[in-house]
Amino acid sequence: MNYAFLILHYQNVELTRSCVESILSNPSSSKPFILIVDNASPNGSGVCLKQDYANNQQVEVLLNKKNLGFAKGNNVGLRYLNETYSPEFIVMLNNDVEIISTDFCQAIKDEYVRSEFAVLGPRIILLGDKQDLYGFEPAPISSLVKSLVSLSAKRVLCVVGAERIIRKIEAQNDADTASQSGLIKRKLTYQRDVVLNGCCLVFSKKYFNEYSGIDDRTTMYKEEQLLYLRIKKKELRSIYNPELVVFHNASSSERLSGEEYLSKKKRFYKYQTQSTMVLLNSIVFGERERR
Repeated sequence: MNYAFLILHYQNVELTRSCVESILSNPSSSKPFILIVDNASPNGSGVCLKQDYANNQQVEVLLNKKNLGFAKGNNVGLRYLNETYSPEFIVMLNNDVEIISTDFCQAIKDEYVRSEFAVLGPRIILLGDKQDLYGFEPAPISSLVKSLVSLSAKRVLCVVGAERIIRKIEAQNDADTASQSGLIKRKLTYQRDVVLNGCCLVFSKKYFNEYSGIDDRTTMYKEEQLLYLRIKKKELRSIYNPELVVFHNASSSERLSGEEYLSKKKRFYKYQTQSTMVLLNSIVFGERERR
């Protein structure tokens, strides 16, 4: 097997089906293999997907017994694929991502011949034909410390129920991100040894010769930065190639109010804080991680 696609599923069955269809219909791979890992969706959608693809030899569905979070959930799939099929490349993508490039698999092969990458990242298009403005550079320590202070303050605001203030802060954060127009030009430029976006990552065997999965000390967030540290530590290569293109349906969050909104933000700030601490410890103290 040359190419395997890994989709971590949770709840939204229509997004996952669209993701699967974009892979199966891609002309650059006549028989792609797809593994869907359901992260214990409470709505039973994982079971529905297992039934949907029961007679499709190109699609397999695994059902996790509990929600393991982003990293551990994906690691279930990465280890299963390597142990069972040992593909040359594994494309790990969110269920809200769709393949756009008609030569996606061929472009992966061509890039590996050129760079022998460990991890490869595509150009990411958002709703409205916008470019994803994630950063290529690793986060500096000063930025992480500042982020921890900000997260602590926001968690306090959640506790006291300051919904209006939190919404105002988040709106300003969105405006600041949108103003980073200078990143767009760089997004169209080939890059080596950079931080890649975790919504779609292509792993080669060079990565799995060193690691069996991704760093799973976090529940969610900061996976890209931790992956960058791993790659740098082993002197491997991460590549951003804009010739590979995917669509990320990262639509705006639904309009929640009152306790629902504050509860969601509490979880967000909690996991962001935990992941930022893991990343900071890894940078400052070289904290040991599991292989």
